[in-house]
Amino acid sequence: MEGGTVVSGDPSTGTEVRDARREDLPQLLAIYNHWVLTSPATFDIEPLSGEAWERWFEGHRAPDRPVLVAEAAPGGGGRGRLLGGAWLSTWRVRPGFARTAESSIYLHPDAREQGVGRALYSALIARARSLGLHTLIAVITPPNPGSTALHRSLGYERVGMTREVGWKFERWQDSEIWQLMLDRAPRPADRRTGR
Repeated sequence: MEGGTVVSGDPSTGTEVRDARREDLPQLLAIYNHWVLTSPATFDIEPLSGEAWERWFEGHRAPDRPVLVAEAAPGGGGRGRLLGGAWLSTWRVRPGFARTAESSIYLHPDAREQGVGRALYSALIARARSLGLHTLIAVITPPNPGSTALHRSLGYERVGMTREVGWKFERWQDSEIWQLMLDRAPRPADRRTGR
């Protein structure tokens, strides 16, 4: 969403959550690349280039694959400083998976444990519900107690583990699969679109 529509504001965290804009990409990339270099939270091994990040952003142009950012709210002198980003990505490309999305969140290291992640992810979950999605999947590389606590607090359940599926930091890494059911009612697919 190019317009940067404000989704929510949280005075307790000093943040405003809104749709990402193209001009947010350098800050969002810096946050993401920090985790590329310091954590197995992503299995990218090398920092992404601006060009690669632009392509990634273009892949999230569909209304059902939003990218949200948390921005420092006015008053604290930090306006315009991104505190994190969260987005929905395609879980699987086959039409039967159209109502399932993967949810991801990456925070600036200084924004952790301040409620920013909860505000940002809550807005993303609300957007997923408004889009009529049925379930969200999150992939967490253990141990990651902060991410585990955030997902659990928002209703995600650990539903599985894949062993040694990613190689990073000179060792095999496991991945936990966490799932949030957004609705329990079956929704028939549109025969024309598969959605």
